[in-house]
Amino acid sequence: MFRYGWVLLLGIAVAGDPVACLAAQPDLDPEALEILKATMRSISGANTFSFRVRVTRDRQATNDQLVTYFNEDDVTVSRPDKIRIDVDGEHHNVRFLFDGKAVTLFDPETKLYSSHSAPATIDAMLEAVDKQGIHFPIRNLLQSKPYDSLVDGLQTAYIIGRVNIHNKTFIHLVFTETAADWQLWVEPGDKPVPRAIIVIYKTQPGMPRTVMDFSDWNLDAHPEPALFEFAKPDDAHEIQFLPLKAGQ
Repeated sequence: MFRYGWVLLLGIAVAGDPVACLAAQPDLDPEALEILKATMRSISGANTFSFRVRVTRDRQATNDQLVTYFNEDDVTVSRPDKIRIDVDGEHHNVRFLFDGKAVTLFDPETKLYSSHSAPATIDAMLEAVDKQGIHFPIRNLLQSKPYDSLVDGLQTAYIIGRVNIHNKTFIHLVFTETAADWQLWVEPGDKPVPRAIIVIYKTQPGMPRTVMDFSDWNLDAHPEPALFEFAKPDDAHEIQFLPLKAGQ
């Protein structure tokens, strides 16, 4: 299930709470679910993997206009307990590190950072930071069971068909939930991978969307352990997150 969020000071998103409601009669094409399962199996079956994603997010301004923001993320995952995300944002560049013991957010430009102890697995860490208001649009793909999280609450699942983009063929799938409609473009093969995801948040004002364009998938990455460790510069300064207001 995709969740809606927006950007904090450090370029991570603040989680919103979607309405939880199951459709009375889900209409789920078994072939669409099988393609989704095979795609998520490529990711969940990789002990270490990396990819690049360009994220486009809408935010409603005070005049109700939707304003679009961009960031590009380099993501490296080593299961079960390490993640690094380098965020090249429109307003901030941020480094997110999880080493199995702590999570650290670091801004290389301002030399500001924040570190917090965290549970010892990626799944547990994601749950913990979500409660603190830190949410990633790509969260489902980081979990150990991404397929289970994506099919939770589905009302419909269909195959639109095959499309040719830049001399490559992709499979186009569409899904609906109570709180969101989303689409997935899959690059087929022995290990199919996502190439794009678009999510429209139907219960949010203005029905904002998040677009994720994926590239540079490596399902057999070999990152050095030091990649996930925070080497604090001598001139870095620690800060704390502001507490979330009621209703955020």
